[in-house]
Amino acid sequence: MSKHGCDGQISIYDLDDSAMEMKRDLYVLVENSIYELPICVCDSIEELADITGDSVERIHDLITKAEKRGGKSKYVRVTINDEE
Repeated sequence: MSKHGCDGQISIYDLDDSAMEMKRDLYVLVENSIYELPICVCDSIEELADITGDSVERIHDLITKAEKRGGKSKYVRVTINDEE
């Protein structure tokens, strides 16, 4: 018998401890130095845009381009694991 129910859902009882970790992204404005120390940490791009005055699109583009090319940006996305 499958772990999936009638509707294709997996019961929480079928998941191990590692699956119970929740991942979320933080969006960070970092200083322009070799250390890239955080200046501002936010839960969303929208919140960071409100604080910095840059548009959501610009922040998203700068983060995405830096991640794809391995370059640097004044904005960084940090993925953290939250344990339940």
